Amino acid sequence: MSNEKIKNDTTMLDQINKSERWFEERLIIDREMNFRMQEIFSDSSYIEWLSHFTIEHPKFKDCEWRHFPDKLSSEDYKKVNDLDLLFYIVDKYAKENYRYPITTNSGKFYKIKYNDVGFIIGIVGGIALGYICSRVEVDNEKDFIDFNNIIANKKCDDVEFIERQLKDLSKLIVTLHASGVPLESISVTVNNTLDSVKPEKDDAAIVKSLRI
Repeated sequence: MSNEKIKNDTTMLDQINKSERWFEERLIIDREMNFRMQEIFSDSSYIEWLSHFTIEHPKFKDCEWRHFPDKLSSEDYKKVNDLDLLFYIVDKYAKENYRYPITTNSGKFYKIKYNDVGFIIGIVGGIALGYICSRVEVDNEKDFIDFNNIIANKKCDDVEFIERQLKDLSKLIVTLHASGVPLESISVTVNNTLDSVKPEKDDAAIVKSLRI
């Protein structure tokens, strides 16, 4: 990989991260948007609309109709432009429940499901930032965030287990360091172990499936 490509990829991810920070700051100060978000995602109306909309438009980017609103009904146009809110609320839920995005050079993506329908939603960089959605099969339920849990504000079933295990890991690291094991050695061992158990992800296939 050339230095120029690495630089471009880094710039794109920085752009996405800055956009997410701006969005979060905007939500903090914009009470109206917060209310709109709660209104949209307090029930299943938006995700049910998305389930029907993606039958005709299985892959779309929110900005592709921005300059051609007459190509959609007024309701569809409004809901397409709320895709950023959907991404934000999924991202927020994921962070609170130890679910992590698929991150590639082009963007950041989550797999979500509503009943038997699966989606990949994401934020992508390029000439302009945009939010995308692709309807997909639910091939492995463990890879998908259940949107019913988001609506119900229900934690994932394994959250408490994960928190207990992480607390035990923290205690073990403190004990090892107190017994004289150098922090650098602990860090190297932990990182090597993580590398050895890290699954291979077919990110290229995911990005290809989202090409709109």
